[in-house]
Amino acid sequence: MRRLILVLTVLALFVTPALPQNKTADESALRARVGAFEAALNKRDLAAVAALFAPDADTIVNDAPLATGREAIRAALQRDWGSAPTVRRITLTVTSIRFVGSDVALVNTRAQFSEGTVKEDRGTWILAKQPGGTWLITAMRVMPKSR
Repeated sequence: MRRLILVLTVLALFVTPALPQNKTADESALRARVGAFEAALNKRDLAAVAALFAPDADTIVNDAPLATGREAIRAALQRDWGSAPTVRRITLTVTSIRFVGSDVALVNTRAQFSEGTVKEDRGTWILAKQPGGTWLITAMRVMPKSR
């Protein structure tokens, strides 16, 4: 009986997804990434925004085509933000964080815009923790505000 309990315990450890050892620190790091995205976009530092993405990341913003890779993402940001008036600002709010493993997180955001026809939208970001602890965006989907 003890052997069966030991075997089941070991199996449970391998089957259960690993969760971050320090969830609070990882949540803070993820929120900081979202804050860095907001700050860089408001400065129109599109290279800094693109650097927050993994090299093979992809994005879909509303009905725009899929952008894959940092350069394509930077080009999409240039299309969407390059000619926007400097008074147009984005405010990002993290609405939820869910860890799907020890090094992968799903972050939902709400974006509010100070200018333009779109005043609000929502996003789902997938971030992966890199060796060394840095979180990079691997995928981002931005959708219209839900009604």
